[in-house]
Amino acid sequence: MKILGINFGHDASIALFDGGSLVAFEELERTTRLKYHFGLRAEYVTNFLSRLGMTFANVELAALSGTQLWGMAHSDDICVDRGWTGAHAAYCEFYETWRQERFIDGAIVEPYFAEHTRIQGLDRLSPSPIRVKFDCSFLSGPSCEPAQVLELVNDLTHLTTDVQKQVKSNYFCPYSLTMGGVSKPAFYVEHHICHAYYGHYYSGSKDAFVCTHDGGFPAFPFVSGGIYLSQEDRGILPIVSHQLALGTIYDAIADAVGVGDAGKLMGLSAYASPSSETIRLVADCLDAFAQANVASPQAGLCVKDMIDFSGILTVVNALLTLSAKDQSLCSHAMDKFTFSMRDAQLAAQTASNTQFLVQTIFVSMLTRVARTIGDSFPNIQCLNLTGGFTLNCPTNSQLQQQCGHLHVNPLPAAGDTGLALGASAAVSDFLGIPLDRAIETAGNNAAFPPLPIAPRAIPPSRTEHVTRVGIEPSRIPEFIAERLGHGDVLCIHRGRSEVGPRALGHRSIIALAEREENRDRINFAKRREPWRPLAPLVRVEDFHDYFDGTVQMGRFMMFTVRVLNRHIPAVTHVDGTARVQCIDTSDCWLDPALRFLKRAGHHPVIINTSFNCAGEPIVETLDDAINSFLRMRLDFLVTESGIFSSTAASS
Repeated sequence: MKILGINFGHDASIALFDGGSLVAFEELERTTRLKYHFGLRAEYVTNFLSRLGMTFANVELAALSGTQLWGMAHSDDICVDRGWTGAHAAYCEFYETWRQERFIDGAIVEPYFAEHTRIQGLDRLSPSPIRVKFDCSFLSGPSCEPAQVLELVNDLTHLTTDVQKQVKSNYFCPYSLTMGGVSKPAFYVEHHICHAYYGHYYSGSKDAFVCTHDGGFPAFPFVSGGIYLSQEDRGILPIVSHQLALGTIYDAIADAVGVGDAGKLMGLSAYASPSSETIRLVADCLDAFAQANVASPQAGLCVKDMIDFSGILTVVNALLTLSAKDQSLCSHAMDKFTFSMRDAQLAAQTASNTQFLVQTIFVSMLTRVARTIGDSFPNIQCLNLTGGFTLNCPTNSQLQQQCGHLHVNPLPAAGDTGLALGASAAVSDFLGIPLDRAIETAGNNAAFPPLPIAPRAIPPSRTEHVTRVGIEPSRIPEFIAERLGHGDVLCIHRGRSEVGPRALGHRSIIALAEREENRDRINFAKRREPWRPLAPLVRVEDFHDYFDGTVQMGRFMMFTVRVLNRHIPAVTHVDGTARVQCIDTSDCWLDPALRFLKRAGHHPVIINTSFNCAGEPIVETLDDAINSFLRMRLDFLVTESGIFSSTAASS
């Protein structure tokens, strides 16, 4: 069965499953060049399917998803209708669980993304369903008693197939999707179920549990995330709706202090130490969540009522107030850089306090549940993490330290870009289609099956702007090492791009990590804030010479580890940590290049940051790469079509 997965929300994406196997996947921002792309035009789907030799008529079923509380923005040649039709009956008999009163409509668009809809000419905003009642057992709130957790997990592992399907019917709402006069039955899949099924599908773990969390408001079950049981033959079953709002608090603080982006706030948190009173705030925050969870939400509650969540506002205001009166700043580090915030000291202290608060609460809650399950179910040895909060690398690292008995596994498409894949996997599982979970996960592969691409060649319009460097293909690794050793900064565009908000060597900017000035040059070229850290790349066999932790923590740049010496200042953050990536011999260019570096007497650690300018997505095509390369005025562009320098630099 051909199932088309679509995420209408921010970080929009499209996926195609056939018979339980992923055929192709596309992050729309990479092709539209709208960072965090939001919304859908029919032509995106048409082009996606056309490159696979298909049309929308060839699709049998659609799996839809989006951002919580938001509507589905689309062009007027797409029609998205809620409701059970005769076409759905062929796929599921549990239509009684989809009664209208179990849902409310999400129909907002955040101001930032209003510009996306304008640029794309999206004239429609179809409401998206938010389930307010689940007809299945689960625990609610961040404080779960061990006995309750064990009882529920034990019950879930003994459910009959029919009861499993009845439980899973809670995840879906029936829709119809029409394009070009062709209508297909569809299921809208609950946001965090998409995250959880992405983790279930991509990780390949036979028995695991999955925790999801992002910026959703915890007004209804699982809107801000949850903890789920993941089993090979059972798919995803719910354990805890944790009802946290840590991602929302983090986003609100980033806006309040003028950083504007949660990832930047994470980097800024290292410039101060947490205030002692944040320990009290942790307890107050948990109390606020608990009190907010007392009321049972009623169908018909409007979106405005859900957003007016006093507990979140109380915590945000308390963090700002505390940070203004009690500061412990790393002054020597702050004096090195220029900060654009109106009050950089307040911003740094607030960032540190916020990081401490969200990290402490999340790790405490999840560790308690993980140990409870692990002690009684020793076959469950993996904790998969998805949802935007998973991009908080210090929290992941602390969680791995506290859950040493488990493999903590934050996945590469943890953010909303993985929703289309998760929705397709969820619908496949629900329909009894076995999922082909044999994903190629060796090395640093964070890529999904790519769409067919055109032959790589320098576009004729660009030949006058770049000059080819005459290097034999066999000498490319040696050339890279030589240029890095001379202090050059290189852009890499090769193979298929990896999924997610970081580059792992296929769409990367690289430079020698032993030269601190390289950090400043790259940040300036990319128009990044000068105080923001850059990540290192190292071979597996050299990892322990420079970093603490384990090689496994360096697979997808999703953990921070301690730097062991002062030899690599360009990638050492002010708190002595780095978000490291490890590579092995499967990397045909960078692994031998690092070997040449080491033989030449350099430290075999390089900067690896995403190949893009600030405010734009990572480059996708060779034309994108040339545009960004010329704009940043870096030294060399290394591609599968050859190595190039800018004509201006060569003359």
